[in-house]
Amino acid sequence: MHIVQCGDKGNAFLLPCKHFAEKKLKKMKILICTTNNGKVKEFKHKLLTDEIKTLRDENIFIEIEENGQTFEENAFIKLNTILDKFPELKFKFNLIIAEDSGLCVDALNGEPGIYSARYCGEHGNDKSNNLKLLSALNGIIERNAHYCATIVAWFDEQKYTFVGKMEGTIAFAESGGNGFGYDPLFIPKGYHQTLGNLDEELKLKISHRSKAIDEMLKVLNNS
Repeated sequence: MHIVQCGDKGNAFLLPCKHFAEKKLKKMKILICTTNNGKVKEFKHKLLTDEIKTLRDENIFIEIEENGQTFEENAFIKLNTILDKFPELKFKFNLIIAEDSGLCVDALNGEPGIYSARYCGEHGNDKSNNLKLLSALNGIIERNAHYCATIVAWFDEQKYTFVGKMEGTIAFAESGGNGFGYDPLFIPKGYHQTLGNLDEELKLKISHRSKAIDEMLKVLNNS
């Protein structure tokens, strides 16, 4: 297994990644194992190709129990489930990607972590998740946190892991309507506004998912 991690300095390889994406990725057929439109948008922005399909495009609608203890474990559960149940996809696509991500708050011992999407008990209810997070942090001054994205990818008959992180803090109230998830609460390191207030193009450049994708592109470039 190949593991690559990327922190705040992950964009150092942006230019070679972009060059590779323009040359090689346009020839690849890519499947992203998600139905989350926000995540798909980030992948399309970084990979610079129209040859990207999702599970919805392949008419695959299955419930996958993400019972792992880490982002990596959950991402592999998604990837392995799809590859096992639909082996024909290996002949249709050059690159198959699964991803798991979330928000980890230091003062909450890493919560919501792998439960980020269902922190309030209901999957995908961003408003309720944000309100629960604010309640959990009530009275806490130190609000350091980070977003983490773990991408697992299948290509050339091998599986790879790529990790990207974005450091920051949690605001005391929601602000901004851009993005999704905890973006109205997360203030990236070096900025004074939440992701919900930042320009979309800027967010796509600095995000944890963007950094993980950059790491994937570097490995693909050398394959």
